[in-house]
Amino acid sequence: TPFGNFKDVRIYGVTNWAIDSLVATSCAVMFAEPEFRLMVTNTMLIGTGASLQVGSELDRMLAHEVRCRELVITNGGILTVYSGPTNAGTLNYGGVLDISNVVWIATNSWLVPVSEPTNGGSLLITVSNVTIAAGDGIDARGRGFAGWAYTGGTGGNGYGYGKGLGTTYYGGGAGYGGTGAVSMSGSGGGIYGSTNAPIQPGSGGGGCGKPNGGGSVRIQATGGVQVNGSILANGITNIIWGWGGSGGGIFIACN
Repeated sequence: TPFGNFKDVRIYGVTNWAIDSLVATSCAVMFAEPEFRLMVTNTMLIGTGASLQVGSELDRMLAHEVRCRELVITNGGILTVYSGPTNAGTLNYGGVLDISNVVWIATNSWLVPVSEPTNGGSLLITVSNVTIAAGDGIDARGRGFAGWAYTGGTGGNGYGYGKGLGTTYYGGGAGYGGTGAVSMSGSGGGIYGSTNAPIQPGSGGGGCGKPNGGGSVRIQATGGVQVNGSILANGITNIIWGWGGSGGGIFIACN
């Protein structure tokens, strides 16, 4: 199924799509329905200059699911998958990217997992083997719990288990593996999560400027994971007021 004849495609009204193979080149495609399920029997290829997005900022109520035999992201391609909320009593993830064989991410190409910004539901990646070439990788920077956004000069608290607090511009920094920085009008966030299995995203900072936490990169591989590029989960710092979201979690289980 080629998408190369279109520059920008937004697909609504479809919640399940099962196809033999999927190829996207030189276009931007977004599957916009909540709880969208994409099942590709063989290879899903995100090629030259293509952006494939599953979910969006507007449909965070339900989880998404993407399954294929092989995932190839190459020549500047980008695959973005948004998570829905998680119910930790039932599932500790908010979306699934399941590849039965291999993932290959080539140079200048990216996989972007986006956590739910108020609940923290995050993407679970299950795969056989992963290879990430130099100059590319998995980018979850600033895609965790949300920081407080600017609202006419009023500060507020971030989101997350280690959220930073704030009543004015000068909110506290978020915590995760350590406590967040204290400001003149807001406390720093506390410690949470597991040192051995850091699957939660980073928390948002307080104050203003939306200093989001880093997202969650969680990979369960039955084979190997070779990383020659980057896996990123940095929090965002408010460059004007100086306090930021905490870094997210990176947890890779492989042989």
